[in-house]
Amino acid sequence: MHFSKDSKSQLFFLWGMPGVGKSTFGKKLAAQLGLSFLDLDDAIEQRAGRSIPQIFEADGESAFREYERDAVEEACALENTVVSCGGGAPCYHENGTNMLTSGYVIYLEASAAFIVSRLMQSPGKRPLIDGSENPEATIHALYESRKTTYEKAHLCFPVPSGNMQELMEELKRAGYSR
Repeated sequence: MHFSKDSKSQLFFLWGMPGVGKSTFGKKLAAQLGLSFLDLDDAIEQRAGRSIPQIFEADGESAFREYERDAVEEACALENTVVSCGGGAPCYHENGTNMLTSGYVIYLEASAAFIVSRLMQSPGKRPLIDGSENPEATIHALYESRKTTYEKAHLCFPVPSGNMQELMEELKRAGYSR
């Protein structure tokens, strides 16, 4: 996929495991490119009028995935935006395919050990992990089940070793120019 400053629309999606830094990278990337930023989880919470853990607790994961599908459909129609996606967003319904055909997808790649380390520092925010008897095993299982989908991204970018300058260089090599 080729992007240029003169393109009508510039739409980027960030994929990756919970805790990898999608929101942090997304905000920085949006600032670097002069684009808007959207956190898909925040959009879901606004639409539902409650937090993601509350949605999971009251209605279950399937209801959350319906909210998520609607939010992805709306995001795919945006222009000039960097979208930070929830970890499971590309793995359900046709979300991954829709994002891949609507914009440029960047997979923020990190080891399962890095993800475990990050998520164990901030309990209480991740319903699929927080409710687990063995959070580390759950994280590893999620990582393995999602990795194949994530690797379909247009660009796989390593974190935490990579920085914003390196990401910009990778995008330039991929045909993006500001």
